[in-house]
Amino acid sequence: MSVIITATATKRPIIVWDLVTSIILILLGLAIDGIVSLSSLFLVLASDSCGSGRECNLAQLTTGWLIAMIAPSVVMLIAIILAIVRMVLRRVSWWVPLAGIVVELLVWWGAVSLVFASVHGSS
Repeated sequence: MSVIITATATKRPIIVWDLVTSIILILLGLAIDGIVSLSSLFLVLASDSCGSGRECNLAQLTTGWLIAMIAPSVVMLIAIILAIVRMVLRRVSWWVPLAGIVVELLVWWGAVSLVFASVHGSS
């Protein structure tokens, strides 16, 4: 005697408010990423005062500039991928792009602080 067990897979319902909120937050995160990346281009101007009587740590300045240019986009890309995976699995996902925006801004602010810390006051 063989027993046939049929499992009916119940799909979770689509949460419309979560889907709309997630998409809006993803778009907001991309806009913030564009603004942050554009403003990071100008961080290289912090090195203008180097060499005119100021000591600068150029390795630290370059590292901070590269982190400010690249890391926020990487953070937002990871957040978008995780949010899309959660949306496909029909799980609550609005918090993922929101957390991505917060981490993106914190990483950028840390990198900007690193750049400005590399340029010391006049000696």
